[in-house]
Amino acid sequence: AIRIADDVIPRSLAESDPPLWQRALQRARVSDLKPVCLCRSDPVPMQVACLGDKYVLKRNPYTGHLHDAECDSHG
Repeated sequence: AIRIADDVIPRSLAESDPPLWQRALQRARVSDLKPVCLCRSDPVPMQVACLGDKYVLKRNPYTGHLHDAECDSHG
């Protein structure tokens, strides 16, 4: 899951409800809200990129190792 401001959003939303996922990422990007990954007890900062007309959740550079080994952003 990720947290954007006070909202906790499951990553599974990207597949179960893509329009809602896109709105959440768009809100973060437009409002300059920094999402954090909740894969560990110490949240890991993330960022939202805009690729064409789609918003994408991305890990910050050089932070892959900070994510839990089971996290999609680990690596």
